[in-house]
Amino acid sequence: HQATPAGHWSWKDILITGAGALVIFIAGFLAFGFLAEPEELLAEQSIALSIGLAFLEAVALLGSVYWLGLRRKGKSWGELGFTSINTSWMVYAVLVGVAVIPLAGLIALLVRLALGLPAESPQLEFLAPGDVNLPAAIGMVLMGGILAPFAEEVFFRGLLYQWLRSRWGVGIGIAVSGLIFGIVHVEPSVAVAAAILGMILAWTVEKSGSIWPAVVIHAINNSVQIALLYLALSTNLPLVG
Repeated sequence: HQATPAGHWSWKDILITGAGALVIFIAGFLAFGFLAEPEELLAEQSIALSIGLAFLEAVALLGSVYWLGLRRKGKSWGELGFTSINTSWMVYAVLVGVAVIPLAGLIALLVRLALGLPAESPQLEFLAPGDVNLPAAIGMVLMGGILAPFAEEVFFRGLLYQWLRSRWGVGIGIAVSGLIFGIVHVEPSVAVAAAILGMILAWTVEKSGSIWPAVVIHAINNSVQIALLYLALSTNLPLVG
């Protein structure tokens, strides 16, 4: 199978959709100021805020892709890769989703060591900033492990990769979309691991002809990592990777 082409998208469509997502996210973040004092919002992050930000990211990406992308252009979700997929590709997605967990952790750890940074995961402050408890873990898995990855796949693989592919071909599309996916993760070690993961996800979309396997891989990777993080915190295991 080949990836579903995002025909007739322009660079302006990508810019408008991306800018729209950013505006929605910033507006939502500022709205948190009405729910908490500014000092509390900028102080040590709470788990409720982390879950809220993960939800806000998903809303911003999905809302912008739908309203400023699909609806504005009169397109369907199928043009972003939401097509049927056979069982073998879903099995592949599960296996790869599990396999990339230690790979991403190792890459992130090696980058941190090479840069002379602490081995401890830099995502700890965001994923588990407060007390360890079951509701917090469930909330983070649902928002950061499932909903946010789904939204990211819609934008980065469903829209951005398909547009890059239609303009410059598969190779450049995979490489550039992966690099952009890494850059938006900001922190160096996370960014490198995310860039490689992004390339794997784009390749999967290309070969399967559907976005669903990439969604499964991404969701498994994030969900299991979050679950393992909370397990490590609850058992006082060292946090690296």
